[in-house]
Amino acid sequence: QPQGQLTVGAAHQDVQARRVVITFKEALPRSIGEGSVLTNVSSTPAVRIRKCHVHSNRARGMLIQTRDVVIEDCLFEDITCAGIHICTDACDWWESLGVRDVTVKGCVFRRNCYWGGSALQIFSDIPGGQSAPGVHQRIRIVNNRFEDNAGGSAINIGSAEDVELSGNTIIHPKSPVITIVNSRHIRIRDAGAWDIGRGIDISGSSDRATISILR
Repeated sequence: QPQGQLTVGAAHQDVQARRVVITFKEALPRSIGEGSVLTNVSSTPAVRIRKCHVHSNRARGMLIQTRDVVIEDCLFEDITCAGIHICTDACDWWESLGVRDVTVKGCVFRRNCYWGGSALQIFSDIPGGQSAPGVHQRIRIVNNRFEDNAGGSAINIGSAEDVELSGNTIIHPKSPVITIVNSRHIRIRDAGAWDIGRGIDISGSSDRATISILR
């Protein structure tokens, strides 16, 4: 989770010690220590991906780890893992920051997830499991089509806050259709026959009072 935002005053390489020394203009928050991840939020690239066909790929179709992203009118099919994988990691890979402002719309996810997981996967790894809510924020998943996905749920929402699902069509879904882990402020519209007992699974530290399911 974000612990604060600082401004770099100076930085230099200590070649002999094999490290970079960074001096900030502000005092470090008390929560920052060994194992904390620093990332440069001023250099994250905006992304626009439209009308692409991603198929027959080992692992995921697209790995999204930045901010200000629009993915629309794309086809993801016959991919062994997720068609779209939105994640950050402070455990194994040690890469990227939490995503913000991502829209996935008008896409088709067909025959994905042979290795399990979800056709559209959102999560955050830390030692010992998945991080708490709020790592990823402001994600819209609208007017997409999920067909015959071989593995688990169509959509997994993990470590997230302020996520909207609306107008999505799910054909031949596995159960549960949607999984929500360690997340809050989730809005699911046009849920049809989905319900918490059957189609939507909520677990971990998710704030159930902030999760709305509207038919």
